[in-house]
Amino acid sequence: MTGFFDTLGAARGASVPLPRRSWKTRVALPAAILLASVGLLGGAAWNAFAPATDVVGVPVVLAAATMASVAGDAAQGSTSAPATSSATVQAAGWMEPSPYPIFATALAEGVIDEILVLEGDRVTKGQPIARLVAADAIIAAEKSKAELARAQASVDAANATLANVIGLDRAVKVAEAKLAGTIAAFGQLDADIAAAQAMLNELEDELARKRTLVERGAASAIEVSRLGFRIDSQRAAVAALVPKRTMLEATRAEAEAERDAAVRSRELLIEERSALAIAESELALATANRREAELRVERSTITSPADGVVLARLVSPGMMVSPSAASIEGGRVVSLYDPKHLQVRADVPNADIALVGVGQAVEIKVEALPNAAIRGEVLRITSQADIAKNTVQVKIRIIDPPSELRPEMLCRVRIHAGMATGGGGASNGATTAGATTSARQRIFAPKALVGDGHVLVAGALRDGLGRAERRTVEVGREERGAWIEIVSGLRPGDVLIDPAVAHEGSRIRVTTERAVDGDAKGGAA
Repeated sequence: MTGFFDTLGAARGASVPLPRRSWKTRVALPAAILLASVGLLGGAAWNAFAPATDVVGVPVVLAAATMASVAGDAAQGSTSAPATSSATVQAAGWMEPSPYPIFATALAEGVIDEILVLEGDRVTKGQPIARLVAADAIIAAEKSKAELARAQASVDAANATLANVIGLDRAVKVAEAKLAGTIAAFGQLDADIAAAQAMLNELEDELARKRTLVERGAASAIEVSRLGFRIDSQRAAVAALVPKRTMLEATRAEAEAERDAAVRSRELLIEERSALAIAESELALATANRREAELRVERSTITSPADGVVLARLVSPGMMVSPSAASIEGGRVVSLYDPKHLQVRADVPNADIALVGVGQAVEIKVEALPNAAIRGEVLRITSQADIAKNTVQVKIRIIDPPSELRPEMLCRVRIHAGMATGGGGASNGATTAGATTSARQRIFAPKALVGDGHVLVAGALRDGLGRAERRTVEVGREERGAWIEIVSGLRPGDVLIDPAVAHEGSRIRVTTERAVDGDAKGGAA
């Protein structure tokens, strides 16, 4: 039986051949799948971690078109001639300091001893608002004062020691003068000895010649005898000069010793000079420590950095404050605001944000002042929407805010779409209620960033990061300074970037928003 199956298997193996092994299915296909997976993962990783190019963004401006421009569109038969719009955008908001609250901060570490102001109190710049426990600072100041006095005493003592330098210099000069006199006396003595010896030689020569004359009878014996006396006297004079040389040698040795001693004494004062330099450096350090201690005592009183009204007390007596704390609130004591500079932060629905533009007139209603007509204007539109509220925050400047307004008050705003306050928007504070111009809103962009019908836009921005997108735009006829009208291709809130520093698809980080010369929100082009 076993042989039968073996025979049958051999027959089947001979009649049914095995499939051919292909390198395309065994090697090339798995390799292609692996490379494609690696490419996809690498592309995703590059998109997530690729370095971003820092660029400066310029937001487009939504401004009201002038009536002259509207009339020109209508005269040319434009099908898109704008009509005067009376639409309004309503939103809820709240008051806040403009542009931000002011904080009085402790400039030295310490414990709060007392708070001198309450919420709502008016303060002036430099007014004390809180005090730190200053006992340790006062003790440190007194200690620094004592150290300063000790350092000054050390300098005075070193100066007194160095006062001996004057006497030592005089002693060196006297010794050198005495030595010079002795050397001069040596020279004089040598000259005197030489002169006396020459005189003696001359007399002896004369005596020898006259003795010869006496023998011949040409001279008298008396002259010869007197000449002998003179020779003896001259010999005595020469002999008397020799001991003076010994005395002068002793005097010179004494003068040299005095000079060397004086010079050595003066050289030994190098240590005293070094001691004076060290004492002076310690005095400078003690002076700096004294100033630092006095500044610490001065900073134990916290003062207001500006005129304003106390918004909130951020600390209480007994709390520790430190300007070097890890938290940015570490040294803050109170917050202030200027009641003349308030703004509204309004949550405008995303569906209505296209109708809102910088410089538009705003009516503000506050429950605390139901009958007050509070006017404002759109100051700026933030660049990021709130995904939870489905809104975009709009900052609104309050024109001549009533004194009853307070930060954090809730309010309702009515933004007049197509209505802009007269005189050029937020930069002009002399706005009046009747100075408005009715026209539809148009988008303006800097001419320098609008190329041959294309612009580069910072797309999908989140925390300043995004991708550069290339868009095709249609340019309108109206120009205002460095700005030009964009009919289509851009939306309110778009941020343009310079194509010279980025290209389509590159990862970018918008660092700041650059201002462009010219006013696209103001008067007619």
